[in-house]
Amino acid sequence: MRRIVLWGVGIVAAILLAAGAALALLDLNSLRGPAGTLAGAITGREVRIGRLAGGLGWTTRITLSRVTIGNPDWLEDAAMAEMRSVRVSFRPLSLLFGPADVPELVIDDARLDLVRRKDGKANWQFPAAAEVAGEAAMPEARGEFPRIGRFEISGLVVTLDDALGQQRQTFTIDSAAAAANESDEVRLKAGGRKGKQALRLDFRGVGFERLVASDAPYPAEVRLVMGEVEIGAKGTVAEPMNFSGARLKITARGPSLAALLPLVPAALPESPPFDLSGDLSYGGSAVRVENLRGRLGESDLAGWISYRAGEPRPRLEGELRSKRLDVDVLAGLVGLSPGAAPKTDGGRRQARQGEARLFPDTPIRVRRLHLADMDVSLVAQSVASKALPIDGVELRFRLDDGRLLVRPFELGVAAGRISGEAALNGRQEVPSADLDVSFQNLDLRPFFKGTRFVQETSGRFFGRLKVLGVGHSLDEMAATARGEGRLAMRGGKISGLLVEAAGIDIAEALMLVVKDVPVTIRCAIVPQLKIEDGKVMMEQAAVDTTDSTLYANGFVDLGREILEIRIRASAKDFSFLDLSATVTVSGQLTAPSFSVGDLRPFPFFELGEQEDLDCGRLLKGGSEPLAEAVREEAGRSR
Repeated sequence: MRRIVLWGVGIVAAILLAAGAALALLDLNSLRGPAGTLAGAITGREVRIGRLAGGLGWTTRITLSRVTIGNPDWLEDAAMAEMRSVRVSFRPLSLLFGPADVPELVIDDARLDLVRRKDGKANWQFPAAAEVAGEAAMPEARGEFPRIGRFEISGLVVTLDDALGQQRQTFTIDSAAAAANESDEVRLKAGGRKGKQALRLDFRGVGFERLVASDAPYPAEVRLVMGEVEIGAKGTVAEPMNFSGARLKITARGPSLAALLPLVPAALPESPPFDLSGDLSYGGSAVRVENLRGRLGESDLAGWISYRAGEPRPRLEGELRSKRLDVDVLAGLVGLSPGAAPKTDGGRRQARQGEARLFPDTPIRVRRLHLADMDVSLVAQSVASKALPIDGVELRFRLDDGRLLVRPFELGVAAGRISGEAALNGRQEVPSADLDVSFQNLDLRPFFKGTRFVQETSGRFFGRLKVLGVGHSLDEMAATARGEGRLAMRGGKISGLLVEAAGIDIAEALMLVVKDVPVTIRCAIVPQLKIEDGKVMMEQAAVDTTDSTLYANGFVDLGREILEIRIRASAKDFSFLDLSATVTVSGQLTAPSFSVGDLRPFPFFELGEQEDLDCGRLLKGGSEPLAEAVREEAGRSR
């Protein structure tokens, strides 16, 4: 945005200088054509002036009416900028000896249409101006800056149509006024709107003489309000013309990091409200914020971050850390709306009205992934989550040409770890996401924290999951997922009260002893999960308890968010019951139901011939597939 503003000032200056040069020769309206031609030669665009009027003197005053600046050839729209009236007064001799002395510059009723294509071409790029008169159009040294006594703009409408950044913004400047004279203070105040949001800018600096005649760092203070976003900066700038050597204390607050677009043209995620501060420095083409600290929702945040402009894309880098990170921050990174309730969907997935959904249908803003490349790491000592017992995270986000890779992807969960990598690929017309993680030594007990079952529940999980999904949203990716996985648990127990809570008929059907003591689990194994078209198939699974061995099969449909798992039991001890029943867990993932079928109490006893499974062999796996090992053990029990 800074470059756009400087080019705009430079182009207007080029037009005024061309008009002033023509007027210095002859004060006639007929010179508007040659003045426009000269300005067009400087800018490389067609420039038209409807009327030119004024008078030559020690202080020359001219008025340009109906000024238009054309677009480049690749854009069909005729005009990039239109100004109903431009009034300027200047001292002609200052144009020769510098700096230009402009006591007054007033622009009324102007429109500026900024356009950028997907390939990065933008109509605010003026290669001809840079080659022919770059120094005149954009002053680089303090002594070249024009001495502007009074500057006013009223009724300026700026539209930004950015196909690359997938955004369309409208800014309306109702009024802007500035003074840069020999007084002790320079003030610029602007007010308007960004869409329907209020837009205010307040700049304060020292007088003009300090700006152009001193080599000392220039002190300045800026406050920008854009809707609910508020940014403040105070400090010094070594070279105000190109902003180099800036040393500023900054503050920023707003409803979401994503609201900083277009101020920060990068793929910042949706997030909880933020309130941050830091030390900003600028040199070359890089902005860096050190000592970053503050809050993001309920999370604390610290570290550093930098933004560097360049080709083929800008680059965002940083290292962030948190003592306590709220899970809402992580939600925004995977496309969820932080703090939002689960969505409902009564359409293609045949969900009942009002039923909660696990996977949101919010479109993933893929084009934002092409705004800038990224290399940002995030380390948190602890994570606040009601859904998962997450102990800490270590993530590194690397975004390159539209593909986001998270590696390492490390989550401390339930005294164990989930580790691997995740990716979101926006290089294709339809984006894709893949996840490849392993589960290491996850404790079962933290998942029951806060319940009456926690003391009598334990066990350690481990396994692997590899899955790929394609779609424009998370629900589409879930519905198209394919991959494989496995899961196992060594040792542990489940509260007998928990089993009883599931229903005494279910407990009896599974031949489990239900008292006030836990049910001991020797091991559990899901040797192979096959995932196709969003359907997770479990062909054979086993849970070996001290009372019986349970065998399960079924499926989980991620697209429709339903499941159907059938469980049968084989007793280890003699029992007067022979229920031979199948327990079925089915329904929506968010609210499954249990049922017991085919109760056949005959011949009134069960010999209990099931032997203990060889848990060591099953968990180790070795060269023999785990699925085959389970089938063998299941065959011995028949």
